[in-house]
Amino acid sequence: MKKIVNICAVTIAALALAACGGAASNLVGDYDAGKDASLVGVTMPGEDEVCGMDSVDLFAGQTIDVGSLIIANDEENLYVSYELVDGWLLKETHVHVGCSLDDFPLTKNGNPKVGNFAYQMVFDPYMDTYALAIPLADIACFAECGDALIVGAHAAVVLLNDVGEEIQGETAWGDGPGFPGKNWFTYSEYETACCEEEPPEPEECAEPGDFRTQTQGGWGTVCNGNNPGCYRDANFGTVFPDGLILGGDPYELVLTSSLAVEAFLPQGGTPASLDADYMDPLETSAGVLGGQVTALALSVNFDMADPDFGASEVLLGDTIAQDGICAGMSVFEILEAGECFLSGAEGCDFNASEINSCVSSSNEAFVDGTTVTEYLCPPEDI
Repeated sequence: MKKIVNICAVTIAALALAACGGAASNLVGDYDAGKDASLVGVTMPGEDEVCGMDSVDLFAGQTIDVGSLIIANDEENLYVSYELVDGWLLKETHVHVGCSLDDFPLTKNGNPKVGNFAYQMVFDPYMDTYALAIPLADIACFAECGDALIVGAHAAVVLLNDVGEEIQGETAWGDGPGFPGKNWFTYSEYETACCEEEPPEPEECAEPGDFRTQTQGGWGTVCNGNNPGCYRDANFGTVFPDGLILGGDPYELVLTSSLAVEAFLPQGGTPASLDADYMDPLETSAGVLGGQVTALALSVNFDMADPDFGASEVLLGDTIAQDGICAGMSVFEILEAGECFLSGAEGCDFNASEINSCVSSSNEAFVDGTTVTEYLCPPEDI
């Protein structure tokens, strides 16, 4: 004799309304334990949580469409879910799984013996939705994903009147080929799906410390401790003995000292070109672009002059933009394009917004030598 145990059978539609053991719960049923009771009463996973999912109609009395039978699998379980509509409710379910009809309990005439199906459930009170999970390892004939399975999903379904009395009862089966014998009973065919392996996390093209950049705000700080302002004060005169000269023909921006850089950065406002030559200004007509180009020029030149500015043997200027309008360009080329537009020259490759975006993204790529944004990567042939 099979043991009857009381378990919490989860109705998907009512999952948020009840819990196991609640006195007023409509989710409690009696489970005929043909298999481990832990296999029943699961929440049917969503389509994006399984490897594959199929749905067939659930027919009662041979012709009445009372809902759907949903079959799915992930790497560990086969899921079978009854979902009834139009007021139909589950009174009992019987499920059996195999790879051929030889795996099913049948009479000599080929009729299914539902009382011997492996997974059985009796509902009190009745339910409109029910799902169970069957470990693939428990299906003796299952070997690997892609194997075809036969799912015999039987249900006793009922309609109730307004006072809860049964007014119609039917036998229901998941749609599919018919069992042998003199009956209309059907089983459903399901091909287990293979789960796609998650792609490996892409390797970072650079490690923290390989390269260093600073935002214009960083290069504009007052020296304090070991911040970028202190590095600028200590190295500006050596790296830029004639001052930092940006732009060209027709207009230039010249910053003659570390103090001039500190006073100039950061800049804001709409990116634009210079409208005159500027020397040690507090602001220019170039708006934020003047500050961004200044910051990138400082980082690129300090990196060329100081082997310890970044740990990589590759120059910051040789790193390559990975996305955006400047994808494929080196930082040297981005800086050159920035200075072209800054100068007010004709025939530059980008407009103000485009080149400001490229220069700004470059400045943010390796802030303080601890950030790695993946916007810049060393060239692959180095």
